[in-house]
Amino acid sequence: MMTTLAQRAFAALSLALVATLAVADPKLVSALPSESPLTDAEFTVRMQVTGAGGAATVGATVNFSVSTATNASATLLQSSAITDASGYATIQARANDWAGAYTVTGTSGAESANLRVVNRARRFISVQDAVYGVSSIQIDTESATCVVKSYQRLQPSSAPGPSEQIPLGRAPEKGYVAFRLVHCEKPNVKVTLNLGGDVPAGSEMWIFGRTIGKDDAHWKRASSEAFGGGQVTFSVNDVNDGDDDRLDNDEILVPTAGILVPAASAYPLVQDIWWAGAAENGWGMSIVQHGATLFIVIYAYDDQGRPTWFVMPGGSWNAARTTYTGSVYTPRSSAYWEYDATAFVVGNPVGTVTVTFGSGSSATVAYTINGRSGTKNITRQAFGNVATPTLNGLTDMWWGGTRQNGWGIAVIQQYAQLFMVWFSFESNGRATWFVMPAGSWTAFDEYEGPVYLTSSSPWVGVPYDPSRFMVNPVGSFKLKVVGASATFSFNVENHPGNYALTRLPF
Repeated sequence: MMTTLAQRAFAALSLALVATLAVADPKLVSALPSESPLTDAEFTVRMQVTGAGGAATVGATVNFSVSTATNASATLLQSSAITDASGYATIQARANDWAGAYTVTGTSGAESANLRVVNRARRFISVQDAVYGVSSIQIDTESATCVVKSYQRLQPSSAPGPSEQIPLGRAPEKGYVAFRLVHCEKPNVKVTLNLGGDVPAGSEMWIFGRTIGKDDAHWKRASSEAFGGGQVTFSVNDVNDGDDDRLDNDEILVPTAGILVPAASAYPLVQDIWWAGAAENGWGMSIVQHGATLFIVIYAYDDQGRPTWFVMPGGSWNAARTTYTGSVYTPRSSAYWEYDATAFVVGNPVGTVTVTFGSGSSATVAYTINGRSGTKNITRQAFGNVATPTLNGLTDMWWGGTRQNGWGIAVIQQYAQLFMVWFSFESNGRATWFVMPAGSWTAFDEYEGPVYLTSSSPWVGVPYDPSRFMVNPVGSFKLKVVGASATFSFNVENHPGNYALTRLPF
């Protein structure tokens, strides 16, 4: 059932609507499509201009317009087009978020032709990400116009507010979701979430948001929940029962929701940027988590106070799932601005690191690196102000693929702010890192900010001296997000460049 719906949704994106428009021959023929576009989907409109005997007319201008008697309509991405060698004028259009019928009209000279378009209600959305895999939302409602406007998977670190207030004894092992339903004038919309994989026994569906009479966001058990077949079905309603805006506007906004499993069956959620506080300001550690696997990078300093990093790309948990241990490496490779992956050498492990997690926001790092040992107490670093993000779920380990193997960018998101660390190499092959602790959204999908290079006191096996910590601005960056990939542009130390990024699978 889910596969069929997904296939139909994909097919609708390439839908072509075709009409024949005659200039010299007054006969008008309109061929309706076999399927109508889904709400919010882009589609192609083509109209053919023919002359005497049905010959194609080349170079004719066709003007397009939309007329409707209902809320259903489309935005024409071009208002006119010139016919090609086959006599076709082609434009792109995007259906709006209302289900229903309307007309697209093409006019060339004194002749015109109409296409009847029917927007189909989008009741199903499927998404895929590197952390959680494939998931989907589907709604069932008596409202003919009710549609899924948006659906996202969220990692817990992208929503620190809900994570801090998680109900006692519960954990969001499958992360969170956010969705928005519009034009739902009928009550009791049934929502079905399939978040992939089995749902542990004793799981519950919860929604985080505001409710009538309570202005502060809080967790609330979803109504009429039912689990089965790896998915959950529950009810939401406009104004209350899951609707965060609490307005009688036929829209249902659910900013955060999740299947909360019994904490005993879940791995602790430790993904974040961690530090030792102001007393050891200057070094830190990123943890990116995919299920049970942690990808850890320690950003510290060598014996000369230069930035260096130690990477632990995996490890193992103890039986109680409180301690994670693995080998660490300090690779060598080519310069970050003219990177050559053939120069990448992982080398032998330089030691081991064990991270023991206490409360949800504190941990202890015990290490032995190059024969020297030490212990550090760390906490999660809070850096994001409460604000609605333009894009969610960007926390991950990003890389340039196998052709750029060896370096990466840890992206940690809190609300609308990103904390990024680029770990790479100098021209002599030595490991180094640059920090991008802040920035701003200059467009819906573009985040820009300054780049810094730091230096400080030695870190391995000696007391850390934060008075030696120095921050030097060395350039700027721009991260442009395109679906599941991104482009990282930079000008650092007078070295401009850009790299295509994807999420690192591990």
